[in-house]
Amino acid sequence: MKPSQIVLVIAISMLGSVSYGKSQADDIVVEDHYIRMMPPGSENTAAFMKLKNKGSKDAELVGGESDLSASVEVHGHRQEGNVFKMVQVDKIVVPAQGEIELKPGGFHIMFMKLKKDLKENQQAKFTLVFADKSKRDILSQVKKISGNGNSHHH
Repeated sequence: MKPSQIVLVIAISMLGSVSYGKSQADDIVVEDHYIRMMPPGSENTAAFMKLKNKGSKDAELVGGESDLSASVEVHGHRQEGNVFKMVQVDKIVVPAQGEIELKPGGFHIMFMKLKKDLKENQQAKFTLVFADKSKRDILSQVKKISGNGNSHHH
């Protein structure tokens, strides 16, 4: 066995001993996920997806991890007067047996301080972190978003 395989086996056995029953991440089905392609030099970008919870308990998405950026935050929108502001939120609750869509104008995963420009159709990995510290790795694709209200910027 290669050393890297040994480390993996140890890591897996450690995971097994911590969680009694299933973790929040185990109950989550991730669909339609993608990362938004931004103009070169952009500091931040966002990921969008649909999260379905097959479990009997609410799952709470509390953050993320990625090599793409300095930090990964969970964001939502708050209305102040008639202005919607993007704000960091403590968590996104995915209701038991329900689903929630992370989409432009709603909840999303925010990559803060990108380390390098993302290219269209590039595969990029990030990790969702849940309240019970369980994690779900996602290999997503960078997509250019067109035509959802931002077309007047071109």
